[in-house]
Amino acid sequence: TSTVQASEELLSDQVSNLDAFLSDGWGRGLAQAYNQATLVDDGSSKPKGVSASATAGVAFASATAITAAELVELYHSVPDYYSEGSVWVMRNATLGALRALTGNPFSFNPTPQGSGPYGDLYGKRVLLSDKMAAPTTGNISVVVGNWSFYALVERASLEVFRDPYSSASTGQVNFYCKARFGGLTILPEAFRKGTQA
Repeated sequence: TSTVQASEELLSDQVSNLDAFLSDGWGRGLAQAYNQATLVDDGSSKPKGVSASATAGVAFASATAITAAELVELYHSVPDYYSEGSVWVMRNATLGALRALTGNPFSFNPTPQGSGPYGDLYGKRVLLSDKMAAPTTGNISVVVGNWSFYALVERASLEVFRDPYSSASTGQVNFYCKARFGGLTILPEAFRKGTQA
């Protein structure tokens, strides 16, 4: 649930197409809430994300770094049945550090530099989210798995209520946004997590 206020003057001028701007902001906010829920929430009065429920894959040797060999080991810890549809999830900065690895047969830095900052890592798609933890002590910084085995249930679509009365004395219009959803890893063995030392 979220509340946004806008002045009556701003709403009546609308030269800047404020409705579209607010709608876009609410949609982005809902996407951030979904990211939080599906990736890192602990399931206590909220959805349970894959970081909380995935099967342990690899304990990275360093508190702040990941080696290319450890990433390969993490990928191959996913059972065969789930690995075909698996994808990576990590922060953009983590992906950048992994793509910069050089100097051994497991390097991910192609020559020339592949197809840009997104795309694949070890042949699998990479999904980026700042909701994933950075590679620091004890954090789960990388998850690989098959999202066909995660359930996200929407109880209702995003609802927006316009209230021109509650703050009318101050010339403000209140907008209340609400969405209700749940999530759970159906089969924890379909996901593997990499945890920093």
